[in-house]
Amino acid sequence: MEGLPWETLLNWTKYLFSSEPDGYKALQEKQAYIESEEAKLNKIIEEVSAEEAKYHTTVDKKQLLNHIIVTNIAADAGEEELQCVFSYYQFHGITILKKKHPQNGTRAAYIDFYDRMSAWNASRVIDSIFGLKLRVRLAVDVDIPEKNMLLLHAASQEKKRKEAASGVDRADRDGGWF
Repeated sequence: MEGLPWETLLNWTKYLFSSEPDGYKALQEKQAYIESEEAKLNKIIEEVSAEEAKYHTTVDKKQLLNHIIVTNIAADAGEEELQCVFSYYQFHGITILKKKHPQNGTRAAYIDFYDRMSAWNASRVIDSIFGLKLRVRLAVDVDIPEKNMLLLHAASQEKKRKEAASGVDRADRDGGWF
């Protein structure tokens, strides 16, 4: 009865029972170490991915504050016409959407500004392109402290104009000059 060749048995014996670097126990230890390090790496990758997603969400929200949406743009209008309308404000990008309104054929655009105040000021523009009145609004309507100050200032100016037009004197309104 013939068995396995002697060299094969010797190699299997060395592999199974040896403490050499190529032995079975050493390979098992290497495999366990690789698996534990791979698990640590996967955990780090998951944490970094979650942190990156959180960062991008925050950045997107901040950038969205600096956008306006312009609608009712004439179909033939291009970037040049929008640049003329918003040239007073500091913007860094115009994206005109290709899809047209199904009923009237007008288009829409996003305009990116460097800061919220420029976007807010630009959202108050009343203008037209090729006879169509533009509809302009902030992409995200937020409460801006500067906006509140401007509104209060405008309201106080309007109140002063009305008082001046009606002839009401400050002394009369306040009940005297005390």
